[in-house]
Amino acid sequence: RGRINVICADKKADLYGAVYVRTTEDGAKKVGDLEATADTGKNVQLTNCQWGGKCDANGVAELVILTALNA
Repeated sequence: RGRINVICADKKADLYGAVYVRTTEDGAKKVGDLEATADTGKNVQLTNCQWGGKCDANGVAELVILTALNA
């Protein structure tokens, strides 16, 4: 468990919202970008995380890690 400030690439983070990580490059969206919006086939949800609030003007938001996952 923990919290860290990260860039939310789509700047749509919201309190308790789902967190997705990009798996496929798509224009300006790069592999590894953290996002708040599902993009079927291009990102996957991090089921052990959620957003801790909205983004600031720079796209920075708090990422909350809820549990440890063994991948």
